[in-house]
Amino acid sequence: MSQSITVTAKKSQATADLSVSLSCPTSVKVDTAILCTVLVKNLGPATATNVQVTIALPPGFTGLVPNSGGKTFGSVALWTEESLASGASATLTVTATPSHAGVNLIAAAAWSQTPDVDPWNNLAFEVENVTSK
Repeated sequence: MSQSITVTAKKSQATADLSVSLSCPTSVKVDTAILCTVLVKNLGPATATNVQVTIALPPGFTGLVPNSGGKTFGSVALWTEESLASGASATLTVTATPSHAGVNLIAAAAWSQTPDVDPWNNLAFEVENVTSK
């Protein structure tokens, strides 16, 4: 008696691993412009496609200006990169000016159409203390 076995190979989906770090001043005075830098790395193994990067500032920050073709939507800056190769990185910056004193949380995030093997490193946060003049 003979048996036949059918084996179907599934094509594995390419994955990437975006990693985000955020650097902003931790202390600043009201009405003093700040510069925040977002570093996005693709740790691989595949190229990440249609990469989106955001940085969100709290209400009360004015004059939001992103570099490298970034767009603003209220207190959020958004950049789109067509692709980010494995091992490649992109550095994006934004300037803004706090209009009132207080402790603020600034957040950055990145994602892409390529599945991410570790989404927990796609977010970064900074706490900034804004003091009176």
